[in-house]
Amino acid sequence: MKTLDVRGLYEQLYNQMGPQRWWPAERWMETIVGSILIQNASAKTIDPVIEKVGRETGFDPQVLIGLSQEELEQLIFEAGLYRSKAKYLRASLEFFGQYDFDLAPLQALETAELRKRIRAVNGIGNETADVWLVYIFGRAQFIADSYSRRLMNFLGGPEKLTYEKV
Repeated sequence: MKTLDVRGLYEQLYNQMGPQRWWPAERWMETIVGSILIQNASAKTIDPVIEKVGRETGFDPQVLIGLSQEELEQLIFEAGLYRSKAKYLRASLEFFGQYDFDLAPLQALETAELRKRIRAVNGIGNETADVWLVYIFGRAQFIADSYSRRLMNFLGGPEKLTYEKV
């Protein structure tokens, strides 16, 4: 039986399927909004909410941070868990606000340090942090979402792989 390492699996999938554009965001703030809203939800539910946020704010971080907590909750209400997600979005905006919404100082950090700072933001777990690293900061990082963990199990990996183990 032929075995594949992660790189070999990636190459086979890429050669067969090509680029997938999993986070087809136009602006980095759209990725922030989408990555928080998608938590515990489906893309089918979240896509219209992301579009609504874009229409109403242009994904302008200054506009978003200028919204009251109640306005932010109302804006994302259809995303489900809107109170928690609004808090996480606010915490993310405050994090980037520390850098005047300029990614350059963060981009200059080593990946491990950048990931540590991102993970310190309220509501940002491993998967969301890795999404930011890949799709905002262009870092080579594996996003070990539930689909990839299932794939690894299917390919003979140990049962119940944790995010960190993957």
